[in-house]
Amino acid sequence: MITKRPENNTTGFADISYGNYGQKQYTAGIRTALIKDKLFFGAAGMYEGRNGFYTNEFNISNHYCPTKNSIKIPVNHCFQ
Repeated sequence: MITKRPENNTTGFADISYGNYGQKQYTAGIRTALIKDKLFFGAAGMYEGRNGFYTNEFNISNHYCPTKNSIKIPVNHCFQ
């Protein structure tokens, strides 16, 4: 497998999504060269949460409230 060679350009992205039952999803990331043509850094993260499908009247809590978080930090070195 041959992967795409890292570039010296700084790039980034961000996204916000909303859905049913109060679903919220936030993602963002950045890639940049720390040392031109040699060392590259990237970071990306994601948060996802949702309100429950129904309310528990006994303790006033939402049922089924999954929350997901993740982060990814790749560091690449190019050998020439």
